Amino acid sequence: MTWEELARTLALLGFSSTVVGGAIGFVLKGVVENQFKQNLERFKIQFSKLHEMRASVIAELYGSIVDVEQALHDWIYKDMPVGVAPPAVDVLKAVAQVRALRLLALRSRILLQQRTCEAVDAVVRDLENVSIRLENREIMSDDDARWAAHKEVLDRLQIVLPTVKNALEEEFRSILGAV
Repeated sequence: MTWEELARTLALLGFSSTVVGGAIGFVLKGVVENQFKQNLERFKIQFSKLHEMRASVIAELYGSIVDVEQALHDWIYKDMPVGVAPPAVDVLKAVAQVRALRLLALRSRILLQQRTCEAVDAVVRDLENVSIRLENREIMSDDDARWAAHKEVLDRLQIVLPTVKNALEEEFRSILGAV
């Protein structure tokens, strides 16, 4: 074998190994890209479902807060005309709704941001306080005590209810923006 034949053989081997290596690289690149795309799609679907679940929980929690607020609305109504007693509150219904709200808030914690959880917890605590007072008839025992408690709880609820509603609305909007 001459030097020329040896050089040709080495060149041919180098060229063929480059071609084979390029073909293998091209195939591997396609396989890796395909796998990456599949994983990305799975990831998108999982997070889409998570966002959907979070949005559903936030909507349910928001609706429950509104329901409880409405159940207690007659009791916390601020500007009753002079001489007109406020309408009676269905105490058992309000207490049951507060308890259901508490349970929903506890179940929803895992899907909510910390700030939202804290706002919901504050509302639930205040609403539980109101419902316990209503259930024990402490508020309705005499007019002076009732109106003093009415004013105290009303002031507190007027602060915390909009705060929690805003927190839930912001979190819901952030989910809509993320989808």
